[in-house]
Amino acid sequence: MSVRKLGRAAGVSASLISEAERGLVEPSVGVLKRLAAALDVTLTYFFSQPGMSGETVIRRADRRKLLELHGFNYELLGPDGNTSLEAIYARLAPGAGLDETVMLQHGPGEEWGMVLSGRLKVWVGTEIYVLDAGDAVSFSSSIPHRVANLDEGTTEYVWVNTPATF
Repeated sequence: MSVRKLGRAAGVSASLISEAERGLVEPSVGVLKRLAAALDVTLTYFFSQPGMSGETVIRRADRRKLLELHGFNYELLGPDGNTSLEAIYARLAPGAGLDETVMLQHGPGEEWGMVLSGRLKVWVGTEIYVLDAGDAVSFSSSIPHRVANLDEGTTEYVWVNTPATF
């Protein structure tokens, strides 16, 4: 697929795609999600090689890194290739979050998240929730949503999607 055709399909400029390919810019999570949708791939496609499937134990050292961008650090907690359920361990740097112009929306499915440490601000549709350690949230993936770290330190949380979105 040409850069221009991909740009049109994803709703981003061809120059942005070209600059990202050459390592001159780091596209936002929202842009990467649009590119992944246009290419009919998951976000994982951009960050790692396909791994082995079928593992039942994922050791901390063996977690596959999904995303390290703009203060977000995501690691896959389950086996590669599971498209029905996806568990993610996330670390969000102080002050990091999706800006107000980016609302994620994945189509049919469910999402569930729980804060392990720190404070997480979660927008779900028109509602805003502040979650502290131990708090959880769940909602339909079709509702626009985003997150931001309200803590002075790193906020850690677990996020589960069904079906998988990365």
